[in-house]
Amino acid sequence: MSPDKSYRIELFSYDNIFSVMPGSSAGDEAGYIRLYNKDNKLLNEKEIEMLQLVETVDWSNKQVNIKLIADWDLQ
Repeated sequence: MSPDKSYRIELFSYDNIFSVMPGSSAGDEAGYIRLYNKDNKLLNEKEIEMLQLVETVDWSNKQVNIKLIADWDLQ
């Protein structure tokens, strides 16, 4: 959630029909990340190879930066 509560980021994993390999975790799963505004309007979306790559989300007045994943302008 952005500091002013106007935007939020949500992570989704794809349903994995294959068993998980020993030593791997749920964070190794592929999925996608979405940016919504306070009216629940989808503003941006991106597929990601591993959910665990989403570590840092930095908010500014005009942009959100998800380290190594995306830089999205806030509308």
